[in-house]
Amino acid sequence: MDGDDELEAILADRTTRPFVDRIPKDLSAWMLGVEWDRDRLWAIDQTRIDLPIDELSWHYGLPWWTGSDGRPFRLRPEDFMADPTAYPDHASRTFGADLRHPIHVIHRKGRWLILDGIHRLAKAGLAGIGSMAAVHVSAADLVSLLDVPGPEEVADPEE
Repeated sequence: MDGDDELEAILADRTTRPFVDRIPKDLSAWMLGVEWDRDRLWAIDQTRIDLPIDELSWHYGLPWWTGSDGRPFRLRPEDFMADPTAYPDHASRTFGADLRHPIHVIHRKGRWLILDGIHRLAKAGLAGIGSMAAVHVSAADLVSLLDVPGPEEVADPEE
């Protein structure tokens, strides 16, 4: 079983991300549909790799971020990057991002998919940086990160 097949098998029965049915079609092909523990993600101690921004820039065109209206999956990083002043919350997160910390990526469908670090990617892109440090998260690593919330932890953002 190759890496993509292994990842897809892991994800097949583990959809835990709240509101997965609200994810736009262009983004749903890339969202993993699972929640993970960010502290455990950051604790993964793998060798850092250097990834060219060009290999990651496809992330700019998808609506990863919450919009100004507070609704998820409304803002594409490329829209933010065109006019950062129009999105003060994301400007604060992006310009405050520490590029000394690597992004976390998993290889999926022939591309590097960012699990954590899209604001850092936007900052690097705006700064004209050519590459950035990344931690490659394997499919096996992902299993150790999965965080399945109980029903009481899932709240509808539209309520």
